[in-house]
Amino acid sequence: MVRRWSLIVFCYFLLSGCSAAGVQRNRSVDNLPPPVGESVYVIPFLAVMVPSAIETGILDRLVDTLNRDAQLTGRELIILKRTPAEIDAAWLASHYYIGGELFGFVRDSGCCSTEMRLKARLAYYQPGKTQPTLTLAVKREAFFDHDSSTLAGEEERLINDVVTAFTDELLLFLTPSEKNPAVE
Repeated sequence: MVRRWSLIVFCYFLLSGCSAAGVQRNRSVDNLPPPVGESVYVIPFLAVMVPSAIETGILDRLVDTLNRDAQLTGRELIILKRTPAEIDAAWLASHYYIGGELFGFVRDSGCCSTEMRLKARLAYYQPGKTQPTLTLAVKREAFFDHDSSTLAGEEERLINDVVTAFTDELLLFLTPSEKNPAVE
């Protein structure tokens, strides 16, 4: 009997370790979402050695998904299609905005399979704050056999996985609720 429970517990930990990594979040004490009706700007993510298709796919899909759910949050997201260096720092510091980083991308292909890894971080800034008041970080991996999937299909899956992780957390943060009166 004990052996069976030990096996069940072992399998649980083994399977939970194999699942996709969760979202690591860091919130400051004075972290408040923007008032309802306030726009949130999204600056292009800093991407270090990440394919441009993945970089633009994550940014565009993140904003599209959050704007699709704008009725829930009462906030519109606007992409600033300029590099952070081209945006006036004083103007940006006076607005709510989201920035991020994409890094640690590795694509390891063999004759029959490919493995991809990506790390991503998203930061939410409030007006007048120099440090982010909400930071989300994810690590994602994809492994596939060339007979069962394509590189383009798995890149899309990787993009969707990162975007889903970020949007789920941001929607919880931005959506007014009875449990989160600071949002309203």
